Amino acid sequence: MMTRSRFSDEHVDVISCERRDVIRREDSGELKLARREALLDQSVLGTPNLAVFL
Repeated sequence: MMTRSRFSDEHVDVISCERRDVIRREDSGELKLARREALLDQSVLGTPNLAVFL
């Protein structure tokens, strides 16, 4: 699931998706996100825009 909201607007859009993550262990033993892919369940979004920041 992804959510979309705008600043102080109380309305939140919930978008169904599948998320595929690739996690790697660094030499220090710390886990790091190497890649993230979000596959949306919809071909046309009913939301005016969508930007994803990790």
